Amino acid sequence: MLDTKNEQNTQPLLIVNDCSYENIVRIRQELSKENPPIDEVINSNILAQLIQLNIDAEIGFEMAWIITNVASGTEAHCRYLLEIGAVEYLERAFSLDSQKLKDQVIWGYGNLFDEGTLTQALLEKIDLNRILEYIKNSKQILQQQTTYSFMLANFACYCKAYKEEILSLEIKFLKSLSSDTIDSDSLRGVRNSSNENLISKYIDEELVRILVKACEKQTNCLFSLEILIDISLDSKGSELIVSEGFLELVPGLLESSIDSTVTKSFLLLSNLLADLPEIIETIDSNGTISATIKKLKHINLKVKEEALRVLSECLGSATPKFKPNLVRTGAVSEFSKCLNTNFSKNFRNLILEMLESFTRNFDLSVFSTECSKVSYELKQFSKKFPKSKAKSILLKLKPPVDQEDDSV
Repeated sequence: MLDTKNEQNTQPLLIVNDCSYENIVRIRQELSKENPPIDEVINSNILAQLIQLNIDAEIGFEMAWIITNVASGTEAHCRYLLEIGAVEYLERAFSLDSQKLKDQVIWGYGNLFDEGTLTQALLEKIDLNRILEYIKNSKQILQQQTTYSFMLANFACYCKAYKEEILSLEIKFLKSLSSDTIDSDSLRGVRNSSNENLISKYIDEELVRILVKACEKQTNCLFSLEILIDISLDSKGSELIVSEGFLELVPGLLESSIDSTVTKSFLLLSNLLADLPEIIETIDSNGTISATIKKLKHINLKVKEEALRVLSECLGSATPKFKPNLVRTGAVSEFSKCLNTNFSKNFRNLILEMLESFTRNFDLSVFSTECSKVSYELKQFSKKFPKSKAKSILLKLKPPVDQEDDSV
């Protein structure tokens, strides 16, 4: 038994051993309150009695609602439901010809699937194919759609099965709303069921527009960014993301106080730069590169790493005509400073490779102040790692005597 709450109540909330319809409704009403007495209902053993009753549409609906509310509690509450046969009860109830009852059962399953450790046990008891077929053939209003999306999103979060079927349904749900409304459960469902291979067949202007709009509103922005990252691995997807105005949102996203939003924004931007190097001029003019340079000093190492990766893509994408801009903004010298900070060996190698590539066929010594800063970092690094390629890069950076400083 679980610890009973509401011990201070002098009036009993439950009439034990009363299996009448009126008492079932009363239990459902108690469990629908803000602080439901779930433990007291469980400790009374009334649920174990009720699920033995014959099911009709009315009783089945009330019982499915009761089970849904109990399943909104803790993992222990959900395990209790599995132990007494509540899931088998819901399966029997789902067989009745009542859309209202079926929808309530799906809501209950949504709460149960929210406890990820129970997913496998639930799958052994639930005919999920029957539920998916019902959802596919239903004509949903918004409230029903939200219920279905909630259940599918929770299921897809913890189970590898049925990903493609769920992704198709969630994208359909997401697109069915007005352009100003974004259903968070549908968005979460797409994220939980998506990967770069599955999403590729659904990439179109409408889907990308919805996801970019979610980033603009910062409504479940992290889910949107993660889906867009998968989409950006397709060249068509990258073009759509840029054409729908994502680049204009990046400076604002980089100011987010949520580190994961910043890192995902950087990761998406890296993918876009790899596909569309010409966007470097846009992200320079809108302040993204300057914001990226600032993030190199962020306290979170992951944020710094992703900022470094974006700058690396910028240096690699820059045309000879654009390279002076990166020097003047300090991108190159700040990039080189990362050689002597707490980045891993792989990132240090990346910095060296990119500096070597950047200075190939480009005379950095024309910008003497910036060149001196880069040279200093390379010298410091070379002292610690004398066998690295830092020395060979240094040879290219020796400025001519009395060179005029054109840096800004």
